[in-house]
Amino acid sequence: MHPIQLRDIFVSSLSCVVNDWVAAKDFSGEIDLSIQSGVSELTPGDSNVAVGIKATVTSVKKVNDKSIFEIFVDLNGQFEVDLERFKFENLEDWARTNAPFLLIPYVREQVYGLAMRAGISGLILPLLVQPRMLPKK
Repeated sequence: MHPIQLRDIFVSSLSCVVNDWVAAKDFSGEIDLSIQSGVSELTPGDSNVAVGIKATVTSVKKVNDKSIFEIFVDLNGQFEVDLERFKFENLEDWARTNAPFLLIPYVREQVYGLAMRAGISGLILPLLVQPRMLPKK
């Protein structure tokens, strides 16, 4: 088992604005995807770290200068670290680079579910490939 485990996921906010119901119902096309992440303050000896993700998904195609839809997801993951097996000095790098990739499937799930409930068909976020990260020596 990896020394860092995801313990909880909290969805802080979900929202969807549909500006053109007809176009959303039969949506096919490109999207703009913006993802931001942040990490809680890390304290030596504290085995918990929170990582937040904010995602915005909009259609590239515009109708009357507005995206067909806009979806916003804000969630955070609570991770527990076995500090005997994972060096604290590597934790910030891990939390900023690896943790967001672990949370992306949950963002995808929220976007897809909200889009379906809002009547936006055909919206699936792309899979993201995590680059290989080697520990600092």
